[in-house]
This record gives sequence, structure tokens and C-alpha cells, in this order.
Amino acid sequence: MIKKQFQYAIDWVCQLDATILGDTYESIQWKNKIMYSEDELINIYNKKKYEHIVWKEMISFRNMLLLDSDWTQTRDVILLNDNEWKLYRQILRDITENYDPIIEEVIWPIKPKVKAKFPKPE
Repeated sequence: MIKKQFQYAIDWVCQLDATILGDTYESIQWKNKIMYSEDELINIYNKKKYEHIVWKEMISFRNMLLLDSDWTQTRDVILLNDNEWKLYRQILRDITENYDPIIEEVIWPIKPKVKAKFPKPE
């Protein structure tokens, strides 16, 4: 777990009766004999982070971008750069796995230009 992410996890766990003496897992002094492993601490962080407004905003914005580009994936649309659109949409779908908006700025993919193939009129 990266240090910044670990610090956010520690901040949330502090609310669970812990005193933080440093920036490592071993420096957590648990009150009331509550012992959490590092994996449990990471799981607590991962569960709590999805409740954060920044996550909700990121997912909402991502969903809007996907909806806005849904038309590119219909069968009657012929795009010369179809692979660019597929990659763009995959990056959007993966954004929640690749970024943690609580601790880092999300880098959004750039929407490809429309390069369509139009049928010749008869």
C-alpha cells in the first residue's frame, strides 16, 4: 500500500480506538486490545473509500462519459478509428481500478475525434 493511502487508512482507523505513533503499521497502538492486521486495515480503507464523495463524483462523471460515447458501439456506426473509441471506453471502465481520487488526481482519457465512414449516396 502506498504511504499516502496508508495514512488515509490510519486516519479512518483512528476512529476505531487506535493511537498512531508513526507512519508504519507497527506504530499503531490499539486500545481495548483491538488488533487489526495490515490486510484488515487495507480492507477497512477500501470499504470506506467508496463512501467518500470524491469517489461518488468520479464514478458519476465516468458514467456520464460512457453514456455520451455509447453511440460509438452500435452496429450501424462505422468508425475508422473504432479501436481508439474502444480503448477510450475501456480506460473509462478501468478508472476506478487505476486511480484513488482521495489521494491522487484522476487523469481522464481524451475522447477521440469522430472519424466516420459514410456510405456513398445512390
